[in-house]
Amino acid sequence: MIRRDAAKILGCQEHVFSRLVDEGIFVPMQITRRSTAELDYLMFDRFSRAELLAFRQKLEDAVTVEVSSDMVSLSNVAKIQGEKQGTILDLVLRGKLKSVAMKKDGHLASRLMLNKSEVDAALWRPHGLSSEETAERLGIKRDTLRSLIDLKQFNPGKFGQHQRQLFDEEEVEAFRRRYVTLGMLTKESGIPKGELLVRFRRSRASPAFPVEQVNVMLIPRDIADRMVVGRL
Repeated sequence: MIRRDAAKILGCQEHVFSRLVDEGIFVPMQITRRSTAELDYLMFDRFSRAELLAFRQKLEDAVTVEVSSDMVSLSNVAKIQGEKQGTILDLVLRGKLKSVAMKKDGHLASRLMLNKSEVDAALWRPHGLSSEETAERLGIKRDTLRSLIDLKQFNPGKFGQHQRQLFDEEEVEAFRRRYVTLGMLTKESGIPKGELLVRFRRSRASPAFPVEQVNVMLIPRDIADRMVVGRL
């Protein structure tokens, strides 16, 4: 069968199946292409229906738990880890992950749910935080994090097939102790953001970094602490 039909059997989009083919999870059947002096016969890649059904059954057999809120989809965990989806799938099929779940709706890459910590351990991922985790912990966006890297505030390492950035957790925590956004300060103190902004302006202090450069107001912690207790 051709790629489109093969993708339907697996419950995934055709481009996802093509990615699995590119990563070597599936290999097209060997078919002789005929040609004559007048005409070339174009033959599409063909795949074994039996092999596809066996793969789907093996994937279903790998499911061990119900979906929970702390699980991450195959597509997202591959992106976070900087790995190919096929690499993560291989861990599932070889029984390297204890917690594997399958959602009822959606395509394969979004239905297959995994425990990120188990994937970390199975891949021997270096210790550290991903860009997504670092931005979430600091209460900033990814573009702000990139700007802070340009300002030499962070020096992330690289890992994985796609050279994803990996941040030192101690370095991230040290930054969080030095600076805070208004949004994070509101979450910590319960004081409305507008009121905090008034107090900051009253202090006549300047943001730790130019707002136009990092796209957010980062406030030094000593000033933030005084804002919270109302001493400004």
